[in-house]
Parts: sequence; C-alpha cells; structure tokens
Amino acid sequence: LSETHGQSKWPVVPNFAQCREAVTTLAEVHAYWWGRSADIAIGEPPIARHEDPDHLATFFSGFVDLVGEYLSRDRREIYERLLARVGPLVATRLEAGHATLRHTDSHFWNFLYPNDPSTDHCVIFDWPLWSTGLAASDLAYMIALHLYPEHRERFEAPLLDEYARALGECGVSHSLDDVWLDYRIGVIVGLLMPIMEFSWEIPPSDWMPKMEKAFGAFYDLDCEELLDG
Repeated sequence: LSETHGQSKWPVVPNFAQCREAVTTLAEVHAYWWGRSADIAIGEPPIARHEDPDHLATFFSGFVDLVGEYLSRDRREIYERLLARVGPLVATRLEAGHATLRHTDSHFWNFLYPNDPSTDHCVIFDWPLWSTGLAASDLAYMIALHLYPEHRERFEAPLLDEYARALGECGVSHSLDDVWLDYRIGVIVGLLMPIMEFSWEIPPSDWMPKMEKAFGAFYDLDCEELLDG
C-alpha cells in the first residue's frame, strides 16, 4: 500500500480528517464482530492477559518501587481501587452485549491513510495483540493515551461522535451516551497500560507519557465516579 497510503511521522498525530478515518475504520471492525465475538474460531493468544487486573496486581509493588514519589499517594490509591474494581465494572458492560473483537494497540500509527480518500479506504494493521472485550477500550487507548490535553480537548468529542455515527451506519444500536460511558471505562482500563508495559520491561520513557495522558483524561471525565460507583 506504500503507493496509495501514508501516515504521519511518530509522534506527530495525523490531521483531524485522518483521525476521523481511523475512528471510522475502527468502528467498522468493531461493528462487524459486535455481539458475536464468541464466534471467532481461533483462541485468544496468551498475550491477551495484558489487561487482566489480577495478573497485573502481581507487578504493582515493583511498579511503585520504580516510579517512587513520582506516583502521588492519591494516584497510588486510585491504582489500588482500580486493580480491585475494574474487572467487575468491565464485566457489567460486557454482559450488556458490548463485546467485540478489539485491536488493543489501536494508536494512530497502526493505520495507513489513503492519499485519495475518494478511491481508497483507511487500513488498520499490526494485530498480534488482538483480544475480545469492551469495544471502546480501543477508542480510549487511541485518543486518551495518545493525545495531549489541549489536543484531546479539541479532538475527543468530535471523534466519539464519528465513532457513534459509524457504528449506527453499520447497524449497531449503541447510543452516543453509551459510547461515552464505555469510553470512560476504557480510560480506566488504559491506566493499566503502564503497569503492563512495566511487566514487559519496556522502558519508562514509553509508558510514563501514557500514564500522564491517561490520568489527565481520568480526572477530566470524572472516571473516579465510575470506579467508586
């Protein structure tokens, strides 16, 4: 696809039109498997445990020791509540029928953007971390963990509107309010990403910016209310 598609240079976020194309493509993938992800014949790869809070809890003390006082007492307490409560929170939404195939590494640079959108389609690639689960966790990873606050403030709501519209066009009945609720839960799940990458011995230079962006979205969207509720 190198002759027909391209992408921005990491970490420069694509322009808004391209971000919309990525969100639309993600919604189309989600819609195709919406409510029938159990029909996927191939078993989930072992790496799917990367969002398992019980598994990640075994790495939490080492994670805290590494970041030290950088992680405030307030944030440490949020992590402790998150590890204890996020599993049932996600399970409640999955029981409501919101499960689908997820990419789980759906940042903007895992998409190829058409040079001519009138003739070609945006393409998502790099699938080794795929899993099944809550659809909007892909969306939260894409937006909340990769856009800085000012950038997210401008892009977040229009991109969620686009996602809801694209789901509807694909025949999925999922209101914008539901998209926002699942997105906020996805932000909570996104806070697990730094612990997961720590467990893989990925350098902090990669996951500490994600942690800051995730906490920013967590506070802005009052996700603590969901965690405590």
